[in-house]
Amino acid sequence: GYPLGSHIDMLHQSPFSMGIAHDSAMAYWVMDGHNDNICKYDYVMDHGPGYDNHGAGKIWRYIDVSVTRVPQVPSHMVLDKSTGWLYYVDGGPKKIKRMDTNSGTITGTLTVPATASEPLAGYWKVQTVTVEELDTLTTQPCGIDYYNGRLIVSDYTTGDIYLYSTTSAFTLLQTIVTGHPGMMGVKVGPDGHIWCVNKTESKVYRLDVTAPATDAAIISINTPSVENFIPSYYATIFNVCDGNITPEITIANNGINVITSLDLEYTIDAGSAVTFTWNGTLNSGSTATVTFPFSTALNGSHLLTARINTVNGVSDDVDLNNTFTGSFRVINPPSILPFTEGFTATTFPPAGWNYVNFNKNCKMSRVTVGGFGASTGSMKMDNYSGNMDITGQKDYLMSPIVDMTNATANTWLRFNVAYAKYNTASNDGLQVVISTDCGNTWTSVYNKSGTTLSTAPVTTGTFTPTATQWRTDSVSMAAYAGQAEVILNFTSISNYGNNFYVDDIFVGDVQTGISENAFTNSFSVYPNPASDILYFSLNGYVSKDKVKITLTDIQGKEAYSTGEVNIVPNQTNSIQLKKLGLAKGMYFLNLSQGSSKAVKKIIVE
Repeated sequence: GYPLGSHIDMLHQSPFSMGIAHDSAMAYWVMDGHNDNICKYDYVMDHGPGYDNHGAGKIWRYIDVSVTRVPQVPSHMVLDKSTGWLYYVDGGPKKIKRMDTNSGTITGTLTVPATASEPLAGYWKVQTVTVEELDTLTTQPCGIDYYNGRLIVSDYTTGDIYLYSTTSAFTLLQTIVTGHPGMMGVKVGPDGHIWCVNKTESKVYRLDVTAPATDAAIISINTPSVENFIPSYYATIFNVCDGNITPEITIANNGINVITSLDLEYTIDAGSAVTFTWNGTLNSGSTATVTFPFSTALNGSHLLTARINTVNGVSDDVDLNNTFTGSFRVINPPSILPFTEGFTATTFPPAGWNYVNFNKNCKMSRVTVGGFGASTGSMKMDNYSGNMDITGQKDYLMSPIVDMTNATANTWLRFNVAYAKYNTASNDGLQVVISTDCGNTWTSVYNKSGTTLSTAPVTTGTFTPTATQWRTDSVSMAAYAGQAEVILNFTSISNYGNNFYVDDIFVGDVQTGISENAFTNSFSVYPNPASDILYFSLNGYVSKDKVKITLTDIQGKEAYSTGEVNIVPNQTNSIQLKKLGLAKGMYFLNLSQGSSKAVKKIIVE
């Protein structure tokens, strides 16, 4: 019942897989060491960490492509994406081969074995594919990589590294004798060096060569702060709060020649490139910072890509380190007070909001259940679905920037919430944390869980609130008056219990300063909830001053007012709610008399 590790997808039709190569998107090539052929897997969409439903997956099995597994020794593979040639090691016959992934014909469908019990979107057999044998060794080839017309193969038996040319005729260019048997995986790193894993020595080796004549590298993106996960990331930082992006990168001279000019560019997502020419003096082994011209980005997550195009007016000798990417989030533009969100739009997250989550199954969403039954939308956090224990899972719903420059001591955060515990031990939680520095640090202002969060009885079924199973919670925002950039973060902390709902988020000035005096204690209202007539009275309170009576909605909009009138103690007064045509929901009946104030929360059904 707990998450199955951190995997985000897997398919079960290729036991003893000895090699894997990325194709595109979520498609991969696999050397199937159990069925002795090559498969292409397309996961289509990952199922989320810990889950195991692979129903969207598709498999193409190349039944003509024969491979033989060598136990304990991988048969790595790599795809040249520019040509479609899949280079791979066939471990049994000790051969280096390549397969044309653009060839082959689907000749039928395959059936998942009954013992596998795995749903798939498609499973096909492919035949008549083109395969070429490139070389046969007397020892055991293992690792393989491809770069710029060169194929690099490691030898598990001897530890030698073979360099082949794949242009025109396939030829062996050089054998690098390492003297370290047990070499397995081999990879050309972003520094242009060959990196190797040695199993028998439990070491990683780098093969050093003479520095190239010209080699400029981007070694970091300094501004904006980025997270190097593509295309999304699970964090509440890495934010930009004004929408203006002025990238700054650090470059290094890894070559011998002095660098005097660089032609660079950057893109945001798939937008137009912003170009820039850097001129200066960058000696071998030195670094420098480069600041690009600014551009703008809209609210949401984005991918920033910085790139070196030419060095000293010519192509770089090593282009593997010429590109650097990172993700960031824009929270923009700001909203002024009063700030409201009623989840009336069908899209989620709402416009201007950001949702940070990793679980595609149990998550926040917009549902057609409104607070107090007064609307057709709210936010639901699903803590209930699925058979995986998601205790500890955190989800974050981040508001737009709220400009509280003009806030006062009477500024409050108010929202409606509904929750039922799954059992007496359930402890699902809701926190509200606030940031005034664009998400770098957060301060908790609201934290309820379990019983304190509950608004309805315990239920072992999926909880959907009725109109009377809601509560309005309030948090003073006086401490943030004068702040120009306030972000609210509604954080779910799951206990794998039951669902909670949030609606009618409001930040603005409301009637406060209610003193616990005779005026407040004597103020009574009934019935509550009400649908037709609302009655109220001041019981036993005597004063010659007039009383002002107003009825406001949750956003502070006035729905009814008497002006200043005389109220007779112990006399019942009424408001014709039905005649006012009020929508269902929560309202506030405010009475003020001089410096005394009293407020009662009213539910209109």
